[in-house]
Amino acid sequence: MIVNFPQGYSNYPSNYGSGLGGSFPTGVWYYTPGQLSAYNAGFANRDPVTREDWNSEYSLKEKDTAGYVQANMEHGLVSGNLGLRFVRTEEHVVSNVAANATTPA
Repeated sequence: MIVNFPQGYSNYPSNYGSGLGGSFPTGVWYYTPGQLSAYNAGFANRDPVTREDWNSEYSLKEKDTAGYVQANMEHGLVSGNLGLRFVRTEEHVVSNVAANATTPA
């Protein structure tokens, strides 16, 4: 059992879901609204500044450029083509990494 989970629970009535037919589960339990509210007050962090996980944030920008030139040749019974392709990909990535304040750069 996880220590921070609300202690105790309530059961739905024993005939819960009986009108649905089939093998609907019985003995279903739930936490009361009061238990969930107490858990939320004690363990949930609702402050947007301190709950931010900056170590998981990143930024990615990618620019792709491509070009292709083709020449078709034919001489008697022989034919073919010759091509040249140019591709360039530029990426700019920002990733947060925790470091000691005395680390250079």
